[in-house]
Amino acid sequence: MKQVLGVVVLASLGCAGLPQIGAPTDLTGCDAYIDHGTMPTWSPDQVVLGNADAMRDEELDCYMGVFHPDSAQITASFLQTAGVFETYDLEAKFEGPLAVEMVGSDEALVTFTQLTWNNNNEPFTPARARGVHTMKKNEEGRWRLLQSVFTHREEWVQTP
Repeated sequence: MKQVLGVVVLASLGCAGLPQIGAPTDLTGCDAYIDHGTMPTWSPDQVVLGNADAMRDEELDCYMGVFHPDSAQITASFLQTAGVFETYDLEAKFEGPLAVEMVGSDEALVTFTQLTWNNNNEPFTPARARGVHTMKKNEEGRWRLLQSVFTHREEWVQTP
């Protein structure tokens, strides 16, 4: 059974031997999910929240648009996410606030606890995951995901 934690969790997979795929450059229609173009710059936590919304709405280009061009996790995440969107109807929410720690002026660590579940009948174990997203500004000065590290995962028992 395929297990998925949700927002950028798929990025934690290795990508040795896979063709290199870059983050999408045309983010037309992604305004609700990611800052781009002339829009005001979002904070690192706003980018993470927008990415969770893109996952929920299965907007693959918008979901992938959050990756920094230097991320080693783009290819594996893209290949895995496309299949996940075909199989599951995932939703995620964050437990408590996202904690942002600035590391200089162009890098930030976003610590989170995320609950992920599936809304269709495909077998999926709801999960609670804790981790840290490393965010880095791109050439336009906008926050993008460089790396995700998950420090803990457990089955989450949903309550009605």
